[in-house]
Amino acid sequence: LALGPGWHGELRERCPAAGQHCAKLRLQRGWTQKDLASRLNKPLDVVQDLEADGVMPTGPVIDALNRIFGEPLPRASGQASQVDGYAAQVPVTVGPVNSRAAP
Repeated sequence: LALGPGWHGELRERCPAAGQHCAKLRLQRGWTQKDLASRLNKPLDVVQDLEADGVMPTGPVIDALNRIFGEPLPRASGQASQVDGYAAQVPVTVGPVNSRAAP
């Protein structure tokens, strides 16, 4: 879980596998991060944080991503997730929401 600045103390899951899978699906469709953010009706940083840092967005955004891509993204929490046709255990990591931010 990651505690995000600007999220009023909301704990957020981190799942790098989900970010990588999201980027792969987006690129397969020829979309930019801005295109995907527009389809989600969310700010660009939601897509950037997911793809770069594995910071999972809120449940409704995850549901929208699953609908847009037609398949579920991997999830953290140690649940089995379907990635590239095989079940994978996805580890949970703890860290800042935006590792690109200056200290």
